[in-house]
Amino acid sequence: MNQLDQKVKNNKNGQDATQKAAILNIKIASRHLWLNAAAYLTIFGLEYWLANLGHSAVLRADAFNNLSGIISTLLLMIGLRAASQTEVVARTRRYPDKLAKKRLPLSWLSRFRFQTVFTLVSSILMVVVAFQIIFSGFDHLHGATVSGAPQPLAAVGALIASLMMLVVWFFNKRIGRRLHNVALLASAQDSLGDALTSIGTLLSIVGTVFLGVQWLDPLASIVVGVFILYSGFLIFRTSSLNLVDYFDPKVEAQFTQTIATLSAVHQVVRLKAHYSGDLVAVDVLIAVDPAMTTLKSYELGEDIKAVMRQKYGVADVTVAVMPDIKLGD
Repeated sequence: MNQLDQKVKNNKNGQDATQKAAILNIKIASRHLWLNAAAYLTIFGLEYWLANLGHSAVLRADAFNNLSGIISTLLLMIGLRAASQTEVVARTRRYPDKLAKKRLPLSWLSRFRFQTVFTLVSSILMVVVAFQIIFSGFDHLHGATVSGAPQPLAAVGALIASLMMLVVWFFNKRIGRRLHNVALLASAQDSLGDALTSIGTLLSIVGTVFLGVQWLDPLASIVVGVFILYSGFLIFRTSSLNLVDYFDPKVEAQFTQTIATLSAVHQVVRLKAHYSGDLVAVDVLIAVDPAMTTLKSYELGEDIKAVMRQKYGVADVTVAVMPDIKLGD
């Protein structure tokens, strides 16, 4: 095996390893989201039951807010499921094996965008819930609706929900950062908002029952609603920018500088990076010596792929080559 064949093999193995690692991380995240859904369902049932026993409208509202968390979690799970599909799944009766294999190179990286799409949908749900909480808070604050005074038993439900949601948030954030998984990080933001909602519910119930402060309930819900709105907006902005192929210009400049340091590269004419889920892909156009052979230009492309993967963890690099016209003249 010559040197070029070895480089091609190493890059192919690196791409396969990147894909397998990404799919493994997605499967780990999916299993964790199942635990999230179970926690949300438990909290919803507990809060709804105690809200009826304790005559607490705010606790009942918090229960339905956590019910929306179940829907959001299921959306993320669908996105992760779609992103983790491999060529084995594509081999159905409709598509024979050979056709499925041919379709794979066109979609092995782009399919990871599914988790970004469903993260975007989840953020929209967060924004809708936030507006509902804010409007309901203002409605109570202005005395448009009147609810009966809650019983101390309702505070127990809010306390348990707060503690459980803080645990869910902690593990979502910890595992999401370890896996660099956007879906889990989005779920962490959502669960933190739900935890703060439950804490606000607890404070409002305590204030109403023990201190007689009637306006604390709606004011706390407004503050929490604003926080959820802000978190949902941040997730929506990040997801939407990723879907339109926005990438940090400073990081792109680092990519350009690294490629330009290779001796055979005369100029980096154009470079564009984008996200496919959690993975980074780069398209680059370089200018080289007009006398460079096709074999040498191909070898240079493999060198660029290896450098970008080893230094930055870039999943895929598409290299286009053009002659350095000035040098040719």
